[in-house]
Amino acid sequence: MSTILIATDGSDPARAAAETGLDLARCLGDRVVFAAVWHPVYTSTFGVPPTYFGPEIVEAERQWAQDALAQAAEQAAAAGVDAETVLLEGSPAPEICRYAADHHVRMIVIGSHGWGTFRSIVSRSTLSGVLAHAPCPVLSGTPVAVTAAHADAERQTA
Repeated sequence: MSTILIATDGSDPARAAAETGLDLARCLGDRVVFAAVWHPVYTSTFGVPPTYFGPEIVEAERQWAQDALAQAAEQAAAAGVDAETVLLEGSPAPEICRYAADHHVRMIVIGSHGWGTFRSIVSRSTLSGVLAHAPCPVLSGTPVAVTAAHADAERQTA
């Protein structure tokens, strides 16, 4: 049995990608592993070594990733798919790729925020990093419904 790794951050694009990944796993008979990556937040000023923000901030980051995994597990259960979850620590793209390589996954499924090429390059998106270094095929994209909802939200705040 092969494994599909679904990367999640709890966002709307991640949930939409998870839906696609869960459908694919159901069709292929693959197992699913959801991965969320948290990274301790730290600060630095010129000439001073980086230091972590207080323990509350570090714990909030970890909790955010754990909540994203719990949400993903609920989504899998609602879809009738058994799924495991794994909490990774570090920089998202390298950690997702490392896990995929170490566990010989068939495919990585990851959402896209639909920022476009320039903003993705400038912000060093997780998707860009995964696409560049994945040891297996990557399935991604922003579903039309998510794109439309995002556009509606931006119009309402403008």
